[in-house]
Amino acid sequence: MAQRAAIRLRGTGGDVCGFLIAPNQGLREASLTMFFLVSGASGVGKTSVRKLIETEIAEQVAVCELGDLGITPEWSLRWRHQAVEKVVQLGLKHQESGKHFLLCGDPVPPGELYAAPSAGKLAGIQVCLLDASPERQTERLTLRGDPADLIPHHIAFAEWMRRHVVDHRHRPEVIINQGWEQCAGTCGTQTR
Repeated sequence: MAQRAAIRLRGTGGDVCGFLIAPNQGLREASLTMFFLVSGASGVGKTSVRKLIETEIAEQVAVCELGDLGITPEWSLRWRHQAVEKVVQLGLKHQESGKHFLLCGDPVPPGELYAAPSAGKLAGIQVCLLDASPERQTERLTLRGDPADLIPHHIAFAEWMRRHVVDHRHRPEVIINQGWEQCAGTCGTQTR
């Protein structure tokens, strides 16, 4: 019997998201390849989830984090927009070979993915928001050594992200101001 990798992430309101990947079934037989974005604010567990599932899904899904691109991180909005475009191009290469793609480990809002210049060439996009209560997020950020004065900003971003993932046009200025010109006019306004 084929092994299955089932990932179910639960939040206080029930299921947040889940993936079921079965070798020689499921995603492999899908009529189109998917670009999966697992996102969320800092400290909600994106990297932890990626590390948990990466080996389980490696045959069917290429997995990436922005830091894996081999480019020097600047951690600015402009840099993130450009890095997301590079990830989309990488996802397109995997799409051509029939492999799915997962971007997981970075706080990339869906609006930035939709606005990447090459995103329209992706066969399909699925988004999963990882979330945590403000108390749990604060605890996780404190344990990993994030500066205390930045934690309120991470909490505010998490609140914005909850709204943005439901309506990627919610407050687009959050991901447009000081961004990359190539997607500044469309970040958060694209429909998908």
